[in-house]
This record gives sequence, structure tokens and C-alpha cells, in this order.
Amino acid sequence: MKDILVIGATGKQGNAVVKQLLEDGWYVSALTRNKNNRKLSDIGHPHLSIVEGDLSDSVSLQSAMKGKYGLYSIQ
Repeated sequence: MKDILVIGATGKQGNAVVKQLLEDGWYVSALTRNKNNRKLSDIGHPHLSIVEGDLSDSVSLQSAMKGKYGLYSIQ
């Protein structure tokens, strides 16, 4: 299955998107400034990767996007 990067995954809408994508069988990479954010770690799904980065840092954003099938961004 292909991997989707979700930006804004710790917010209410973004977290719901992450859960739905996982339920639909996608691999999900969730970009967050804090890798230990409980909103993501509590999901505990084997197809969820939590990626630390900052939307305002182009290097971390490019790194997070590398090899991804698509991007879902909620700000």
C-alpha cells in the first residue's frame, strides 16, 4: 500500500483523517513538531509513522515528503 503524508495530523480534523486513512488500509506518515505527541502515539497502529518536522522548515518538509504517494495538508 502507498504512503500518505498528513500535515496537521495532531488537530481535530487531521487526527480524524489519519484514523480514516489507516482504517482504509493506507500507510500514514504524520508530520508533527513533537514526535511524542499523545494524539498520535495513542493511535498505536502498525501502519502509522510519526515524523518530526516543521512546516516552516523546507528541508524537514522535503525530507518528510520523499517517497510519499501523496500529501494531505490541514492547517
